[in-house]
Amino acid sequence: MKANDMGTDFKQQMLELENRFKEWYFSQKSIPNRLAGIDPKDVVDYLEPKDVVSYLDPKDVMSQFNIKQRFMGLSTEELDEAEAYLTQLRQNTKRKSKKKT
Repeated sequence: MKANDMGTDFKQQMLELENRFKEWYFSQKSIPNRLAGIDPKDVVDYLEPKDVVSYLDPKDVMSQFNIKQRFMGLSTEELDEAEAYLTQLRQNTKRKSKKKT
């Protein structure tokens, strides 16, 4: 695969991520709910199911959020909150897997 193809694939993935977010955002039932702001936890839950997010490195997921920050209008504090939430999900998953063994 050529480097140019890899860049095109990445751009396509980012467009798909943006479209998924737009679909979720505009599916909200009322305009006041949309204007009230977006909880980063809701964004995380929508973009990736919990069983998938819990196995991802928060830094990998947050790099996607940083790219989309200007579109979503998330502040740095909200991004930090989402990263902390992802870290908590990973820790909870690790605890559950240790209990099973």
